Amino acid sequence: MAATLRTLLDTARFHLRLIVPPIDAAVLDEPLAWAHSSDLPDPTPWLEPGQLLLTDGGYFRRHPGRDAADAYVERLAGASVRALGFATSVIHDEVPPALVDAARRRDFPLIEVADRTPFMAIIRHVADTIAADQRERLDWLLDAQRAIARAALRVDGLSAILHELEDRLDGWVALFDAAGERVAIPTERRIPEELGGAVEHAVRRALSTGTRRGGRISTAGGEVTLQTLGRRDRLRGVLAIGNPAPLDEAGADLVASVIALASIALEQSRALEDARRSLRAGVLDLLLAGSVDVAARSAQLLGSPLPAEPVRVVVAPAGAARRLLVEELELDAERGRGPFFALDGDRLVLLVPDARLDALAAVLRRHRTIAGASGPAGWGELRAALAEAERAAAAVADGGPARSSASTSWPPTG
Repeated sequence: MAATLRTLLDTARFHLRLIVPPIDAAVLDEPLAWAHSSDLPDPTPWLEPGQLLLTDGGYFRRHPGRDAADAYVERLAGASVRALGFATSVIHDEVPPALVDAARRRDFPLIEVADRTPFMAIIRHVADTIAADQRERLDWLLDAQRAIARAALRVDGLSAILHELEDRLDGWVALFDAAGERVAIPTERRIPEELGGAVEHAVRRALSTGTRRGGRISTAGGEVTLQTLGRRDRLRGVLAIGNPAPLDEAGADLVASVIALASIALEQSRALEDARRSLRAGVLDLLLAGSVDVAARSAQLLGSPLPAEPVRVVVAPAGAARRLLVEELELDAERGRGPFFALDGDRLVLLVPDARLDALAAVLRRHRTIAGASGPAGWGELRAALAEAERAAAAVADGGPARSSASTSWPPTG
């Protein structure tokens, strides 16, 4: 349990009385960073935000007026001091009225410390409570990390990790792939409908940078933490976590552990993806060599069956914007949809049925990728169709008349 003004007020042995309550009663439940005593006119250089200041009021015996009280309270409030505890029956019989009025005008919590309660008792109580809370959070973190480690050993390791994280943080967890699409994981909570658009926009922005980064979105319903996954030069997705309140140090440490494990799990799949890319390139070589039956069987085993002829050949030259396009095509292939594609040297080659050409054009426009397409061709005409698509792509890249406003073109074909 955290040390708060409310817990101190409820501790009868301290004889505390709330003289000026805050307008927002939630202030009483905010954690105290520490308790400190001082009779200096300006103790703020030695204070930190969230602390409770205790004073005997020696300063107000020398400066009893309203101006001094206003300035004093203003200094404390400006330093984000949580509240002032004023001792009575030591120097003052009662809390000076000028100080009470100043606290009310500034909405600054003022507490009377009566019956000569030792400040050290209050300070030690706050320190012990903070230490106990830290030990409790450390125990929570160690237990949660052990649970996360056990989840990582399961067959569905990544999903199990994220499910465990959601339970431990008592918030929602969402995973987005490298194309910015939500990945289905078996969690019990959903992204609140009112946050969906903002989260998706933040995810796309994080992925567009191409570098590892984190971010936060503060909302009326809490805070959303976002962190990219994967290597710096190849992002694998984004993890989004929603909580009613900002994560404390233990929560942030747990999220860091999950991000590390999730990134490792995703990186381990990279070798498999590289192998699939090599196999796709091999299928394209077989097709160009005329071994259509072998190529078709190989593509079927890859989970990316060849389209029925006639096909359109689409060529996209190398470009910085192509990385996200390839990752989206790979994700579509894993889901059993999308065109057959292969990386052939510096060019991206796609094979699509004529009926799917417009759908592919929309994907390329979204990625602002220059490309050229051939006319319909059979497998025996594949080399000629590939050369035709290359010429069309080159014409667009050179600024030819077929360029469209979206930097994607489908030159006139037969």
